[in-house]
Amino acid sequence: RIEKRGSFSLIAAVRSFPNAAAGDSDNHEIHNFWMECGENGTISALKRRAAGGALCGVCESVSSDRPDFRYGIAVPYHDAAPVPAGFERWTIEAGTWAVFQCIGRDEDNIIGETWGKIFREFLPQSGYEMLDRADLEVFGDGLGEGVFCEIWIPVRKKA
Repeated sequence: RIEKRGSFSLIAAVRSFPNAAAGDSDNHEIHNFWMECGENGTISALKRRAAGGALCGVCESVSSDRPDFRYGIAVPYHDAAPVPAGFERWTIEAGTWAVFQCIGRDEDNIIGETWGKIFREFLPQSGYEMLDRADLEVFGDGLGEGVFCEIWIPVRKKA
């Protein structure tokens, strides 16, 4: 589906990863970051500070101009509240988003498969192009029956 959304803020635990980690199904660095944040209480701390909404993975756009990209585990956040130590505020620009449901279980590598379909099928055929901005993987209850997560990519109509 295509959605328009105003700007919003997240707070995130952020780490840099090498560009090679993006799109490499054999690279488990981001998965390990999630596991580490679950085990050390970071995800619980984020959820306690959330301004409603779901837990997200936020990925800065990957650029050949840099050797790495930033990735955050985040929750929605009120702009007026101070950012707790150890977290960063991540402001997401207003815009148009293409939203894809990942149906299945994480063990099925459904996120990777969905990303593959986005690049192989949706972007070449849809009349939209992906913008050079952060994208989101949104996790939580209420996404729909059998939906593991949603991938939100910033888009605009092709010229």
